[in-house]
Amino acid sequence: MKFATWAAAAVLSIAPFAAQAVTTTEVGDLDYTTNGHALQLWEMTDGTDTATASGTVTTDGITFDPFVQVLNDLSNGSLLTGELITGPASTTAGSVKFKFQAVGSGLVATNFSTESPLAAWTGLEISWLDSSMNVLSTLDSNFNSTTLFTTFAEGDEQFLVASWDGYTNNGSNLDFRVEAAIPVPAGVLLIGTAFLAAGAARRFGRKAA
Repeated sequence: MKFATWAAAAVLSIAPFAAQAVTTTEVGDLDYTTNGHALQLWEMTDGTDTATASGTVTTDGITFDPFVQVLNDLSNGSLLTGELITGPASTTAGSVKFKFQAVGSGLVATNFSTESPLAAWTGLEISWLDSSMNVLSTLDSNFNSTTLFTTFAEGDEQFLVASWDGYTNNGSNLDFRVEAAIPVPAGVLLIGTAFLAAGAARRFGRKAA
């Protein structure tokens, strides 16, 4: 009985991790992977090999399956992640593109960030673009920051695009984290609640004395 109980508990504890399915898309020497917070690709290019959201594309005899989901919905509190994994050092140009749409009411303050060492990439540019592909914001060429901010209105569509001329290290991985902020009213409410609680505690302390 004890073993059966332990085994059941082990299965229950593993189940949440099993639900975090990992998907991989391969294009040329590039692999793009996602986990439970799947940030879905719109397009990925490595040299002349390209996979796009519109369907199966064949280039240089290589066939790519269409992506299961391509449009990333954003609302306040959203967290989406993915990682680009490279092959050997390369001088081949490439790019990845992600498409987002804001759902729900109000503004969605959205931030891209990465923890990857960007110096390993040559000619790297990371930008937020509007639906007409106009640049809204871009990382400076010295990469003094590894975060990039934009704001969506309800129904807005924007793209996050990273492009490069090559990479110098084997395994110059590039991780993507896109996070939408908590609405300001909710934040103000939390602060107000904290002040009220502190005031009540002070009043209670005076009465107790």
